Amino acid sequence: MDCSCCLYWVRSSAPHADDTERDWAQCRRHAPVALPNDRRRVWPITDGADWCGEFAMIPTETDF
Repeated sequence: MDCSCCLYWVRSSAPHADDTERDWAQCRRHAPVALPNDRRRVWPITDGADWCGEFAMIPTETDF
């Protein structure tokens, strides 16, 4: 079970850096994090192969 299969993993509209070898997206499990010395808030960017202890499977049509 990795980020690419998680309900909270949401692809952003822009790719992360210039790294085309990896599958990047935003983890929206918790609230956005404030950037130091900035007023903006961002969600953590994770690789599809990353994982954490709060994984939630994406529901399928057969789950309803």
